[in-house]
Amino acid sequence: MLRGPEGWRTPVYAKPTRNGEKLNRMDFGSTNAFPQERAQALLKALEEATLQADAVVFNQQLPGSIISSGIMPELNALIARHPKVVFIVNSRDHAGLFERAILKVNAHEAARLAGVRGLRSAFR
Repeated sequence: MLRGPEGWRTPVYAKPTRNGEKLNRMDFGSTNAFPQERAQALLKALEEATLQADAVVFNQQLPGSIISSGIMPELNALIARHPKVVFIVNSRDHAGLFERAILKVNAHEAARLAGVRGLRSAFR
């Protein structure tokens, strides 16, 4: 675990309830921008952890996370260096940029990656 930069707000998706009824969700930390200098430290730590891992999961739900088009060459190189490790990706914005990883996508994301338009309405 690495400490975020000064002012970093940990992303939180909160779904409060009152008397058993779900209220509107609240998102915190969704406007962060992950600084490149911290990305290099995180990549180094990830490389070390991957040496001991059977699987690595990348989960990107919010824009501004470490998973961005700028860091993808380094993430793909990490994946290529560890062919015996299973890499699973859940990425709302960058799933199609990962190589040699298992993608967890919903129907809409799969259709977008496959270049199919209008599929979303078929799954409502």
